Amino acid sequence: MNVGTGPFAAVDTEHGKLAWRFLPESSHGTRSLRISLFALRENGVIPGMAANLLVANLVMATLLVGPFYLGFALWLSPVSVGLIMSIGTFISICIDVPSGYLVDACGAPRGLLLGLVALAAGAFALSAMPMMLGVWGYIAAITILTPGY
Repeated sequence: MNVGTGPFAAVDTEHGKLAWRFLPESSHGTRSLRISLFALRENGVIPGMAANLLVANLVMATLLVGPFYLGFALWLSPVSVGLIMSIGTFISICIDVPSGYLVDACGAPRGLLLGLVALAAGAFALSAMPMMLGVWGYIAAITILTPGY
């Protein structure tokens, strides 16, 4: 679908008008949103972005490689692959509220550290456990990995 065509063209146009209206005006009379690159050095933005990049790469690799591993290496049916892949989503849904309480109680830096430790342990488990235990190793590794993100 091209931009500006199809059933949502009117909605897209209105969103564009709304965004343009609230952009700040520059000294040249044009509207633009300018952010200084020096702002990235303040308040630990760069380490946070780096951690976010690592987490996103790990999660995307898990979601991309997992179905192929389960389907081709372990010879599981598509239904079984889908059910096993949904375990991580279910764990994520169940752990969201308790992890929020944990971050509120311990603080964001400790919560971030705990999450990164869980991610590292889960990534290591994901590289070793499925080879030893097959499907159950994959499920156990995803169970360790998922609360980290």
